[in-house]
Amino acid sequence: MCVDTLCVWDRVPRPQGLDWTRSLPCYENASALQTHVAWSGYLHAVYGALAPSDFPIDVGCFTFFWRTLLPRSLHAQLARRLAKDPQRPRNGEVLPLGREGWQVYSLEDRSLFLPVSSYGRMELYHDFDDCKHASGRDAVPQVGFWAHFAPGSGVFASVGHTLSVAGGGYSEACRAILGNVPACDPCCTPTHVLLRQLALRRGYDTVQSCCGPRGGIWHRNVYETVFFRSVCARNTSDACPSFLEAGRRETRKCQCRVEGGPTRCAKNTF
Repeated sequence: MCVDTLCVWDRVPRPQGLDWTRSLPCYENASALQTHVAWSGYLHAVYGALAPSDFPIDVGCFTFFWRTLLPRSLHAQLARRLAKDPQRPRNGEVLPLGREGWQVYSLEDRSLFLPVSSYGRMELYHDFDDCKHASGRDAVPQVGFWAHFAPGSGVFASVGHTLSVAGGGYSEACRAILGNVPACDPCCTPTHVLLRQLALRRGYDTVQSCCGPRGGIWHRNVYETVFFRSVCARNTSDACPSFLEAGRRETRKCQCRVEGGPTRCAKNTF
């Protein structure tokens, strides 16, 4: 029996609507993967050279796919699941995530994913320059590195000592530390900066927020994690902080691709 111990659906029940993902393949070892050219090419493009310890790999456990890396046959297979209304998705539908990602939606009813435990590894997707977006005229506010929970992305990070909150995001995390005070109310950068300062002072490396709307998308819930130790500098991008990792089970350094765009570990670094 092919059992992937990294499967997100071992942490929480597979939401209704995602039954179709059970039909996606699970590969017990490298020999089994070699028999399927399309999936073999895709998984090597995402994860690089796969060690024996990286198996089993259950593709049905992925909630994220790199649209631009999918071979034509696999692209067509997932495209049939594209949401009819991306602003009001249903569980099991495929949604665009950033510029190059597809997400298998699983948060229609705000199902609360169990947070990754402190010092555990999370697979993530990042496609937003937090440093540039938050920069003021005279200073660069330090707001952290924002990422989506994205099993299947090939980009990992340890959450360190983590704080978990529900869908309220930064404001809710601020109140979890300070209590219900006016300083936690403003949107957006002031509260982001304050929370980062408070969290680091209390020894937190990250906050995990699940599951509420983000970024002006009011009918789509997301699972977001913010890494506080990432530091912005003027005229730099935050696309590749040093704490990112590659490797499904055998940790490797993630050297981000150099051409820009969403954060992805370059294949030639494996």
